[in-house]
Amino acid sequence: VQSRMDIMGIRQETELTDKATALTPPLGYTLDLLKTTLLQTARALPHPRAVDELTLALSALPEQDFPADRLHHPPLQTIEATENGHWTLRVKRAPEPVPSKDHFAEDFADALAPSLLVQSDAPSIASTARNVADNADNPLESARRLNQWVYGAIGKKGFGVGFASALETYRRREGDCTEHALLLAALCRSIGIPARVATGLVYFRGVFGYHMWTEVYVGTWFGLDPAFGLDSVDATHIKVADSVATSSLSAFVPLLDVMGRFELEIMTYTVGERRFSSQRPEVRIKGDRVESPEYQLRFDLPRGWKVDTDDVLPREIVTVAYQKDGTAQLLVRAEVISYEFTLGKAVAEIARHVGGFDRRRRMSVDGRAAMRLDFSDPFDGLPRSSLLFLDGDTYYAFTVENLAGEADEILANLAGSIRLGPS
Repeated sequence: VQSRMDIMGIRQETELTDKATALTPPLGYTLDLLKTTLLQTARALPHPRAVDELTLALSALPEQDFPADRLHHPPLQTIEATENGHWTLRVKRAPEPVPSKDHFAEDFADALAPSLLVQSDAPSIASTARNVADNADNPLESARRLNQWVYGAIGKKGFGVGFASALETYRRREGDCTEHALLLAALCRSIGIPARVATGLVYFRGVFGYHMWTEVYVGTWFGLDPAFGLDSVDATHIKVADSVATSSLSAFVPLLDVMGRFELEIMTYTVGERRFSSQRPEVRIKGDRVESPEYQLRFDLPRGWKVDTDDVLPREIVTVAYQKDGTAQLLVRAEVISYEFTLGKAVAEIARHVGGFDRRRRMSVDGRAAMRLDFSDPFDGLPRSSLLFLDGDTYYAFTVENLAGEADEILANLAGSIRLGPS
């Protein structure tokens, strides 16, 4: 071994060898760099884009020197040591700024200047920015119009582009969060709005991943996230640093100080006026109406059915209900999906487990596309029908068992009663 180092939590070793060996990949070895940097939590967030306040517990990994001060950006993001190697991190969504055209109270030369990555002086970028902003009443409204334009204009979203500049992205219309953030910064600068990029973490589909978004100065620095089309960044955006992006190194080097050095866990979070803790999600029952505030789900039980309140259910099971005679059952499941999840993959996995479907059809649930599956359980042979759909990062499955001829009516009534979103 010639050298050994840890970068982003990945052990890298070099050794002297011949050219043929160096060009041959080790058998059975693959490296997904994106996956190696993701941070898992035991607690899941069903609707991360709606989170207004977030409290997390952070711990340094063994034999790692974690620079906690990198995450201290008051007043919206603060970190406090609780004991040796442990911290509490609190993040808040920024309040809505007061609209103002007087946003040059400080020297913003660097945040207005074009650069190799942020070509705000390119005629095509400047022309588009003027047309999209279209004499908005204030800089924040202009920036938000540009934010939505970037979100819609970059039609091919993915990791196939390696840190393209704003002008490259404008021409190619593809990229990940970095391309979105740089293009928005260039558009804003071109019409005189100071802009920079922020790097850090964001929660998406059950994990925290490293991310970049844009901050504009509109009387105060205010975050926009063109990769998600967010006109206000939610509290799952954990900032590590900001940069005027004169180079890719200036934007990403601060992340290397924290990658692979810590783990985190969700303690509490707030959506609007409601605060959710690490306990099992609350279920409210009023007559036949069932509500899960955390999953933002409401529906009506079939008439005469009763919820089972005796069993301690897993976190992902919203509720279980039975007919009065106990012969039929309704199980409602809600689960935050993984990065690779698709509804098609879920259907294929169920088909593999049950050996195929007796019937499948498309439906609609509160304006969302849904799939109904009818099948027989491979173990007990009982008929089952499932109603599956997605809402944001959450996968819902309503499954009725042993209903036979009543399934059509009960599932149709269930689908018609389901409401999603904050109540």
